Amino acid sequence: MSITAMFDKLEDTVDVNNTWYMSWTAKGVGFGGFAFYTGPDGKPHCENERMGKEFIRKMLNKLVDDLVLDDPKDE
Repeated sequence: MSITAMFDKLEDTVDVNNTWYMSWTAKGVGFGGFAFYTGPDGKPHCENERMGKEFIRKMLNKLVDDLVLDDPKDE
């Protein structure tokens, strides 16, 4: 099996190797942070300060939209 074929068989996954923290501010909401970590069940968890997945998604999308790639790829 070629390496390309091997990668094509992989599922998309996210693995939080260590705890990482994201600070945020939002108009009309305030400020806070998210701590992402691997739980005892082996799955990614988020200490979310009672914010829902849609809010977390919005903040993560903002992070990606605003970041500058050090090794840019034409997309």
